[in-house]
Amino acid sequence: MKRLEAAPEATNVSTLYQLEVLSARAQALKTVVTQEAEAAEAAIQIESLSEVRERFQEHLDRTDAEFAGGRVVAPISGIVARNVPRIGQSLAPESAIAEIFDTTDLYVDWYIPNYRLIDPKVGNNVFVLFGNRRIPGVVDEILPLSGMPEAGAPHDQSGQIARIRFAPDVVNPALNATVRIHMHYSTIVARAAAALVDFLGLR
Repeated sequence: MKRLEAAPEATNVSTLYQLEVLSARAQALKTVVTQEAEAAEAAIQIESLSEVRERFQEHLDRTDAEFAGGRVVAPISGIVARNVPRIGQSLAPESAIAEIFDTTDLYVDWYIPNYRLIDPKVGNNVFVLFGNRRIPGVVDEILPLSGMPEAGAPHDQSGQIARIRFAPDVVNPALNATVRIHMHYSTIVARAAAALVDFLGLR
């Protein structure tokens, strides 16, 4: 192309040859422009991918830090109870995988069936029988059976749960032990005796 521009009137160069050279030059320019556009677009895509990669890396680093190598930290100290989920069960995020028994907050859940002589009330004194020991306690809460975890509620039964707590100075029974509960009915007996006396006219 430079030789043709330097000697456009050369007799040894035909017009057809000049047209072929000009056409090849135009095609080459078109190819260069196309490749430059593709290169510019590729540079933009590479930059965008680099930003995406950085975001993914930050997310991966944050996830790895939160996973902490599989180490799970409980918000309290205590003793790990049996697992709440079953083997092979799929868990949603933030689902409980275990229960931690807080050794500083001990209580007894007393199952109260519907067929009972009286209804225990908050503040009633009871005795917790653990082996040969009689440990005094107080009914602190009355809870519905439906609100108790599956592990602590009798199956196919209805009733209530009385939560019993101990005095600070007593020696508590072993954690997660099975105990029996005795509650005095002296008030009921006194009322029945008074009613019987009134009925017989002995007063």
